[in-house]
Amino acid sequence: MGDKLRLVTSIDDIEGKIDWARQVIERTNQGIDEHNKEIKAREAQTEEELHRRTSEEKVSVDTIRDSLRKRLGAF
Repeated sequence: MGDKLRLVTSIDDIEGKIDWARQVIERTNQGIDEHNKEIKAREAQTEEELHRRTSEEKVSVDTIRDSLRKRLGAF
């Protein structure tokens, strides 16, 4: 891993090496893009799950609260 790529080649083969380097960069960028999409999808799924759980917990708390109010109101 690094930020430099060094190619040793002859003058006659420079175009082929440049094309190869471009292909390596394009494939690397594709892999990074796919990885980032997967991470965003996981984050969205986690956020959705957290929202769902929070909503469920709020409903449970509200139900308990209403039940207590009814019971305490009878006294």
